[in-house]
This record gives sequence, structure tokens and C-alpha cells, in this order.
Amino acid sequence: MPTERTVRWLRFAWVAGIAAFLVISIMPLSRSPLPEVAMADKAAHFGVFLILALFPTAGEALRTRTVVVVLVLLALASEGLQAMVPFRSCEAADIAADLLGMLSGIALGAFLSGFRQRL
Repeated sequence: MPTERTVRWLRFAWVAGIAAFLVISIMPLSRSPLPEVAMADKAAHFGVFLILALFPTAGEALRTRTVVVVLVLLALASEGLQAMVPFRSCEAADIAADLLGMLSGIALGAFLSGFRQRL
């Protein structure tokens, strides 16, 4: 069982991560001279949502239901915001990558939480 201090830090980091994701999701994309890697943005969406689901789940800082509701709303809201910004676009594939990342993070977090309890 994590300490109350650990739970507070995990919750703070989770909210900060969500805020950072929202800010980044509406910023203009930089024009890099490097070639784009196919599906890199989908991998980034997957990875961000995996992390946002993993830490509060593995650290038992939030109920899984809370994580699911907030991250589903975040996935939908971020794409909705991007649809309103002229230099970004809304893509259903990004939402799918977000949700797959979330489910993977929850599954991995539940496994790690159970593994830690068996030690």
C-alpha cells in the first residue's frame, strides 16, 4: 500500500501531466527538417495515455473508474480542441491511440499493483 504522501504526489503528477498534454495538443506543430516517422504521432498519443493511466493505477492513487472517465474525456476534448484550432486537425485515429494507451496502462498498472502486493 502506498503512503499518503506518495498518493498525493501521484495525483499531482497526474493532473500536471493532463494539463501539459492539453497545452501541447493545441500548440502549433513545429516544422522540423527531419523526415516524419510514419505513425509517430499515434505512438506519442499511445505513450502519453499509457503513462497517464499507468501511474495512478499502479500507485493506487485513483480509482480505475476515475482514470477511465477522465482520460476518455481528455481524449475527446483534446481532439475537439484541435478541431477548433486552425493549425491542428482532429483525427479519430488519435482517439483510438489514446484509448488503447489508456487500456494498456490500466492493465499494466493493475498487474504491477498486484505483483507489488504479492511481495
